[in-house]
This record gives sequence, structure tokens and C-alpha cells, in this order.
Amino acid sequence: MTNTSMSPSLPYPVTSHSSRRKPSFHRKSSGDLSLDFLVKRARTTNLAVLLLGSVCAVSLLVNLRVWLGADVFRRPADRAVSRIPHSIRATLQSPHSSLKHMVMVPGHAIFTGCDASQATSDEGWILEPYQKGGSVRTYVKHITKAAEIAVQDPEALLIYSGGQTRANADSTEATSYARLAKAGNIYSQYQTRDGTASSSLANQDFARVTTEDYALDSMENLLFSIARFKEFVGHYPSRITVVGYGMKRQRFEDVHRAALRWPQMAFKYIGIDNEADTAEAYAGEKTSGLEPFMKDSYGCKGVLLAKRRQRNPFRRFHPYHQSAPELTGLLEYCPKKNEMYSGRLPWD
Repeated sequence: MTNTSMSPSLPYPVTSHSSRRKPSFHRKSSGDLSLDFLVKRARTTNLAVLLLGSVCAVSLLVNLRVWLGADVFRRPADRAVSRIPHSIRATLQSPHSSLKHMVMVPGHAIFTGCDASQATSDEGWILEPYQKGGSVRTYVKHITKAAEIAVQDPEALLIYSGGQTRANADSTEATSYARLAKAGNIYSQYQTRDGTASSSLANQDFARVTTEDYALDSMENLLFSIARFKEFVGHYPSRITVVGYGMKRQRFEDVHRAALRWPQMAFKYIGIDNEADTAEAYAGEKTSGLEPFMKDSYGCKGVLLAKRRQRNPFRRFHPYHQSAPELTGLLEYCPKKNEMYSGRLPWD
């Protein structure tokens, strides 16, 4: 009996056989594995990308620091401090940052005594022949006038300036001036209202005074004293008073001040000359001081350079490239045709 309910079985499609391939156990080559890794979907997160970028940035900065130098990423003020070795900075007291007024006395000779009574005698000084016969009394007047100004102005710093300019000297001009002022109790007479020194004030030190011990001429007196002010105070002065010879007024006001581009309104010169006839002294100042500096404002060539070398028998040199680095360009400036320095200055 034939079963009509059963339908004949149909053959599978050819395509179905081809799609049912058996899994292959063939091992892939290293090239195939590399290709699979490159085309596989990345699973890195945003945090991982950020961390990777940060590491790359730090690495770049470190390499730039090595290639360009450590100073490139420091602020100008930090760079200035960093030029002073740590072993030196560690010994420095806090700067006297409240001071703004620089009162400067340029040195002319070296006082050798310890007794102030010797100050008005030539025998108490190391002098050039032309300085004998009355000049030392004028030096004392310079010191006294500057002391008066500094004591009466609480924002003033008094600076005596002058190097070890004599081969037979055991101190600098500046140090000898400071010693004379202290020995003569010059400050104390201005520390009282009536101008008389009490016994207690006579032994009291005046703190707002220091020395600049490297200058070899009047140009360096002014420039180095500005640098010394920065070294002592921590910033540059806002105004300057110079107490010196009246015959050198034009040299300081019209040549030195102008060469440093110091503002005229912030500069004052007080001139005190010898008591004797000064006609010959003024003529000598014009030919030996003023005119040479008018031709060589920075004193770095010819006769002025020779004078500096002659006045430096002990081969001393200043520290101001490190302690006042903002003035490095000015300290090194020596123009061929006496052009004025055009670089940036702290008081611009």
C-alpha cells in the first residue's frame, strides 16, 4: 500500500553545501597576525590617550631643557638669582628692600689711618702729587655731606665707591672712606635733631651704608654703584645723588648719566671743590677727564682703558655680571664710534 502522505525528499542546494565548510585548523603566519592586530578595533580609552600625551609632553620639555639650557623656562627674576651659586646665596641675609635712594661718594684716594684726627693731613693718605696741599679736607667734606643726606633720608643707602687703586695700599678707596666716617663718628651728629652727638649715638653704627670696591674711574663709580645697590638692596634705585667735586659735575651729569641713560629728573649732583683757587683744577679736569670721556663715553678704549689697567695693580674684578645680570650688556658695551648703548635697561 502506497503512503501518499509522505512527500519525496528534496536534495540540498549546492550553495548550502559550500557554506557548511569545516573549520580550518591551518596556523596563520606572523604576517597575518600583524595585519590582524593593525586592523583590529582599538580599545584604548580617552584617559589612556591623555596619559600618553602627557608623558610625551614632559619628555619633550625635558629634552628642550637639556638642549637649550635650564634658564630657558625660568622667569627673568629667577634667572638672575640662579646665576649666583647656591653655596653663595645660602650665606646671604635678606635684602634691604625698602631702600630706594642711592647716595654715592666717588673715591679719590686711600685713607691709611684709624684715627680721624689724621684725616685732614696729607700724611694720613696715599696721594698722587697733584692731590697734596688741601684735597684731603675736601674728601672729608664729601663724606660728611653724603652722610648727612643718607642719615636724614630713611630710604637712602650710602655707597662709597673706589677700588684698590694704589700698589702700596692694603685697602680700597671705598673701604678707607667708610673707615674714616666711622672713626670720626660722622653719622651720629646727624642722628640727633640738634646736630650734636650723644655718647650713646657716638658708639652706634649707621646701618644704611656699604662700599663698592671695584671702580677704577668715575664712569665705573656710577655704574658699579648702581650694580652694588641692586646687590645690597635686591632692586635698582629709583633716584641717585652723587656727592663729589664741583669741577666734575658736567662729566657726571652730561656724560656718565647720559651714557647709562639714567633719567635726568632722578639724578642730582652735589659739587664741593677745594678751598683754594680752582682755575687750574677745572682746566685739568677738562683736558684729562671731561674731553676723553666725551670721546669714549664708556671708557673702554685708548687712554681711559690704560688708566683703568694702571689703577688695578692687584688684578681685582667685580661680581656684577652675576649679582646684577640685567646690566651685563651695559657692562660689556664698547662701541666703535661712541654710540650710546641701545639695549634694554632696568630703569627704562
